[in-house]
Amino acid sequence: MKQTTTLTRNQFVEKYREYTEDGEPRAAVLILHYDDQCGNGHNTFSATIGVYEVHNGTRGEWCEGGANNDLIARVFPEYAKYLRWHLVSSNGPLHYIANTTYHAGDNERDLDAARHAAVWPDATDEDLISPGLKERLEARLPKIMEDFKHDMEALGFIY
Repeated sequence: MKQTTTLTRNQFVEKYREYTEDGEPRAAVLILHYDDQCGNGHNTFSATIGVYEVHNGTRGEWCEGGANNDLIARVFPEYAKYLRWHLVSSNGPLHYIANTTYHAGDNERDLDAARHAAVWPDATDEDLISPGLKERLEARLPKIMEDFKHDMEALGFIY
């Protein structure tokens, strides 16, 4: 689903926070992007984190990070509601129907992965395995994209 959007090359929000993990001081950097850095013709949202050791008040060695939703939600809980949009673009969720139907299918069923691919966290097992999944996904897509646009703008991004 193609959305009207303004392509940008480097649109991001960066947040820094110090915290303690297992009694050790840490520094975390959260980076939220909504842009077309890779030049594929559509803006895509991503959320990544980098966690670093802290020694004498100075950021040190990298500890962990990446697109780790659990870690992001723990350290930056105010951004947890946006994590469902990771790798959603102005064209829709990444391989929305193909990924969802694959994960909900009989070959290697993983309904949690199907929920994630469908950006449908409250989908019941029945929603995902009953006949007509493709049609249900197509029907949901306009509302998903409306919510996505709202959240990107709420983060301060140009949609």
